[in-house]
Amino acid sequence: MNNNLREAMNAAYVALDKRGKDILRLLKVSCSSRPLSCGYFAGHYWPVGKGGYQMDQFPIPVVTVEGLCDIEIDLEFTGITAKLSKQALMSLDHAMFNDIPYTVYGVMDFEKIFKGLGETPECLAERIQTSDETAFFYSFLFSADMSQEQILTMIKNLEQLKLYC
Repeated sequence: MNNNLREAMNAAYVALDKRGKDILRLLKVSCSSRPLSCGYFAGHYWPVGKGGYQMDQFPIPVVTVEGLCDIEIDLEFTGITAKLSKQALMSLDHAMFNDIPYTVYGVMDFEKIFKGLGETPECLAERIQTSDETAFFYSFLFSADMSQEQILTMIKNLEQLKLYC
């Protein structure tokens, strides 16, 4: 293996691993009522260009807040993904997420995008109603350096909305 590639990968993973451990420590103190776990997972999708997504082969740290969400720690983003039933999704006030870029995609067919980045929430209603999906993933995208306060605020909002089904 090329030593330069190995050094670059290690440098990137040191930063990813630190962010994952920092988030896990924060949540152990702040979300002590929920089980937490952390692992490395490959096959995650991230936005590329306008409306496109690419699957990455390399693993990233993912912190799971059981029964609520996954926090995906990527090189350029931090994603927080929660699951919502079709019925709950139809009654959700999407305006509360206007300041946060997010996508909505299927649980059975996760490559089926119901709301892409940059699309308005209005596009969701018809797409959801005509879908065979019974649950959907909401994936909120934040910068890689999102603050601890942003993480805790998002967790609190997800708990209040009962976004996990």
